[in-house]
Amino acid sequence: MRRRRSWLRAWAPVIIGITALALAVAGVAALVSAQEPTHGRAEDVAVFRPPLTGRSPDVIRGDLRREAGCTYLDGRDGRRWIVLFPDLGTRWENDALFVERSRYPLDRSIALRGRVVKIPVSGFRTDIPGDCRPTGFFFLVQV
Repeated sequence: MRRRRSWLRAWAPVIIGITALALAVAGVAALVSAQEPTHGRAEDVAVFRPPLTGRSPDVIRGDLRREAGCTYLDGRDGRRWIVLFPDLGTRWENDALFVERSRYPLDRSIALRGRVVKIPVSGFRTDIPGDCRPTGFFFLVQV
């Protein structure tokens, strides 16, 4: 028993130091991750933060397209829209875009509810892929 206690006393400062260091590293990692989105993002999808709140009056209909590093909506009215989805996690699976739990199929008619905007949008941070060519028409989607 004596040998065990002496070993513990000898190593106690090292164990305490390693524990303190691990807690400090975890704290720094938590601070850094709090500033970055914690969800994945498809590289060719434009996003915005924070998500829209309340009921959004505008609805656009068209076909979702994925071309040359950008995701567009070709509207039924003949206009091409750069669609900004809320930064809640975006991913492509087969031929569909998933934003959080909502599914948007490619090359099929869809209806999106949200808000027509000009960039920059006051009160929102946007991230638009560099490959998106400005169309003049932007739409914030409410999921």
